[in-house]
Amino acid sequence: MKKFIKKNKKKIKKTIKLGKDIINVVGNAIRIFTFFS
Repeated sequence: MKKFIKKNKKKIKKTIKLGKDIINVVGNAIRIFTFFS
């Protein structure tokens, strides 16, 4: 398991970053939507 994490650390970091970006975009979209409605 440790070897797996070490090998895929970059992938995991990228996935987390992507997830955060998606959450930010969705959050902004919701904010804009509630602002205009």
